[in-house]
Amino acid sequence: WTLALFFLFCVIVTGCGPETREGLLADAIKRMETATVEVSNITAKVNEAVEDAKKSGKKLDLTEAGKLTEKLNETGIEIVKVKQRIDMARGTITEEEQKEYAESQKKNLNAAFSKLLSEKDSLRKALAAADTFDKLKTDELRKKITDAESPFEAHARQ
Repeated sequence: WTLALFFLFCVIVTGCGPETREGLLADAIKRMETATVEVSNITAKVNEAVEDAKKSGKKLDLTEAGKLTEKLNETGIEIVKVKQRIDMARGTITEEEQKEYAESQKKNLNAAFSKLLSEKDSLRKALAAADTFDKLKTDELRKKITDAESPFEAHARQ
């Protein structure tokens, strides 16, 4: 009973589900980690296309990498939704609580952000290698990536 009462109290007073402050930030970190995996997948497809072009002598085919940008865009849209929910919840907590929770999650947030930046750097290098085979197709993929990242960029400016 004690556990059940505690759970009920937790839900009524602070919320223990994903819409709690903690849950929202954890969701944002999870989405950032998802974006990191998606950038990594795009990088892998670009590297595969470059290797195929090297081995076969055929034209560079970045079709698969281009398709993966759609998932990255969807993740960006989800991050924006989480950010909006965080902004709505922000008014219900004190500045001291914000600082306290931000400090407690700083390590996780920085780690997720660092991994994302590292993967973006790997993608940049893969695209530079792809440029040597077909700059036009690589630029088309860069545009798709830029479009897919636009929700992240909008989120970062807020």
